[in-house]
Amino acid sequence: MMCTGTFLKIFSPKFKLPVRRYTPRRALMYVPGDDTKKINKATSLEVDCIALDCEDGVAINRKEDARKTINQFLNDLKPDVIKGDLGIRVNSIDTGLCEEDLRSCLSAKNVPNTVLLPKVETTEDLDWVSNKILSCSDIELDLLCLIV
Repeated sequence: MMCTGTFLKIFSPKFKLPVRRYTPRRALMYVPGDDTKKINKATSLEVDCIALDCEDGVAINRKEDARKTINQFLNDLKPDVIKGDLGIRVNSIDTGLCEEDLRSCLSAKNVPNTVLLPKVETTEDLDWVSNKILSCSDIELDLLCLIV
């Protein structure tokens, strides 16, 4: 199940991210964050949302490479290149990798519109990621959560 800030506001009163109008996404195209060739190919396609993946699409020994590749891609990005929504899928909070994913990807010159957070189990997870996103970036982002 996916949800947006509006849904989260109802169930988590401490949720601090701004709530924006929901953007329909018929499909998400997950692209491994450590593969520049696939990232560049994905940007030429007309898809609803490209999700640059730091999570399951990247081997554990390539996580740092994925962060660097995504950060570099976002720094070099020309705003009119992406035809749909651009997001990043971070590792789940319980892996201990989420905070560094957020810090790296949201410190780029051009930040993505959406952060996809997998394996959300509690409202505390939402509060934690909300605070981390706000500490990394001052722009409005959508937060899509996969609820387990």
